[in-house]
Amino acid sequence: MKCTVKGGAIAAIYFVLGASSSRAQQMTPDSAVAIGGSVFHSLVGRWGCRGGFPNGRALEADMTFDTTGNGRALRFAHQDRAPGTYWLHSYWSLDARTARIFSNGVSGSTKDQNAAPLTLVATEWNKGSVTFTSDTAKGVPNRYVYSLGTDGSLKMSWYLGTNGAWFLGDSLVCRRD
Repeated sequence: MKCTVKGGAIAAIYFVLGASSSRAQQMTPDSAVAIGGSVFHSLVGRWGCRGGFPNGRALEADMTFDTTGNGRALRFAHQDRAPGTYWLHSYWSLDARTARIFSNGVSGSTKDQNAAPLTLVATEWNKGSVTFTSDTAKGVPNRYVYSLGTDGSLKMSWYLGTNGAWFLGDSLVCRRD
């Protein structure tokens, strides 16, 4: 998952596991815990990913998700395979009182020693989807779409926002290792 600051922009992640949508504000704390736990559990495991860029250049990555905090938090790691250089380590945590999921992490490139902090908040989610966003005070907004296929695959698509439109940056299809 490329939750990163690209070109100076703060990322926005759209994580989609199904077609339905719901406002988290309509959830009770108990239903938020149940639904959030279901979303987290569906991602647990190691994923090997292959895909590419719109220009046809190939991209491969490894993603790992595991729960912690009695299922209320999800530890996530993304590492591009060479020649890719992107990496991310983050925690997604569930705040049942506010029915929000927070993603706090750090991302960077294997080419240098710099890393960028990243904080995102999901206010709209259900057991089929979760949408993480962050204020984009400067730079180009980003969107990430993750969807579980009926064949057990996980698809990730990264989009860049320009003048209110979204353009594909890259995409990956992942299988459990």
